[in-house]
Amino acid sequence: MEVELGFKNITRYETSLTEFVEHVSQTSAVDVSAGGSYMGFGASLEVNFEDFKGSSSFQNKFGSYQTTLTTGTPSLPEPIGLSVEPMYKILSSKYWQNTSLLTQHHACMTSDLALLTAVKTNMARAIGDYAAYKLASLPSDPDLKIPVTWPRGTYGLYMARTGCPHSSFPWHQGWLYQDVEDIGATNVFSKSLHLYGQFTTSDNIETHYCIKGTAQATDFDLDWPKGDYCIAKYGACPKGFMQGWLYWNDEDAYNGNKHGGYLPDGVYDENTRIEYCCRNDSLPTIPISLPTESPFYLLRHSRTCQRVQNMNTVEEFVYWDEQYVLISYDIKSGGYHPFDDGNSYNHKLHFCYYTPMPSNDGSDAIIG
Repeated sequence: MEVELGFKNITRYETSLTEFVEHVSQTSAVDVSAGGSYMGFGASLEVNFEDFKGSSSFQNKFGSYQTTLTTGTPSLPEPIGLSVEPMYKILSSKYWQNTSLLTQHHACMTSDLALLTAVKTNMARAIGDYAAYKLASLPSDPDLKIPVTWPRGTYGLYMARTGCPHSSFPWHQGWLYQDVEDIGATNVFSKSLHLYGQFTTSDNIETHYCIKGTAQATDFDLDWPKGDYCIAKYGACPKGFMQGWLYWNDEDAYNGNKHGGYLPDGVYDENTRIEYCCRNDSLPTIPISLPTESPFYLLRHSRTCQRVQNMNTVEEFVYWDEQYVLISYDIKSGGYHPFDDGNSYNHKLHFCYYTPMPSNDGSDAIIG
C-alpha cells in the first residue's frame, strides 16, 4: 500500500446526461460516436469517456456549481491518494533477495523459498476465482448515452410520400397549392421525386409540410448540429440558423392559390413567400446525427446535400414555372435561403431525401 500526503480542493458541478453529451459534442466531437437503436429510438449518441479524459476539453468547467471539497493544508497534509497492490505481489522475487539470511534465522525454510513462484501463482488464481465463487460482478460505469431525437426548436420539413417522420410528438400538417403559369407551363422535377403532393409538368404544384410546434418535445432533445442545410421556418429559427425567404410570382389570371392546415412562416395569397432557416457552419460532407427511423427531407443550402449518419441520401429538385412576364421587377429572395439555381423568373430548389440504411450497414453514404 502506498499513501500520498498533501492538500487538495475538489470543485463539483452538476449537469444532466443530455447536457453533458451535448457539451462533449460541441467541445470534443471526436469523442462522441453515433450508435444504433436505444430506448425505443432508432439512433443514439454515446460519449467515450476514456478518450474524452485525454482531450483538452476535459478540464473545462461545465454545469451548475454544487460545492467545493477541501482536504489537508500545506502545513497539515492529509492522505489524498492511495495505491493498493494485490496480496500475491508480495511474493515477487524482488522482495526476496536475501534468502540466506531468512533461512539462517529460521524465518523461512529453503523448501518454502523454492516454492515462492508456485505459491504466488496459486494465490493469484485463488483471488481471481473467489470473485467467481461468490458470483460477484465487476463494477461498471453507467452508459453515457442518449437517444437521437428531433432537435430543439419549432420548424417545418417538406413532407415525403411516406408521411411525416417518426417522432415522439405529433407533427402538425399542412398543404400549399400554387397556381403556376397557365399558358404553356413547363414545370420540371426529378423523375424519382419522393415529395408528397401534386407535381405535373403542365399543371399546378402542391406541396405538403410537417410542422414541429413544440420546442422541447423530450428530455433528450439537442440543438440542431452544425452543417450546411436548410429547414422551413416556423416561429424563431432554432439556435445556429439564419433566416431568409423566397418569393413566388404565381399566376395572375384567375389565380387559384389555396392552402390549409399548418404552414411555414410566410405570406400565402395570390403570390407566395416562404421563410426558411439555413446554416453553413460546417462542411456538408461531415455526417450529422438525426433520427433514422423513417424517411425525411432537408433542403440543400450550398455545396451539396448534407450527409446524415446511417441514412442514404438522394438529391431531388423541383422547378416552378411561375407567371410569365417580359421583365421581372420582383425581389425573389432575401437573407439565407435554400440553394436556388432557377433564374430571375422561376425557382428551382434542391431537396435532400434521406432513407434509413439497412441495419447491418453502419456507415453513411450519399447517392447522386
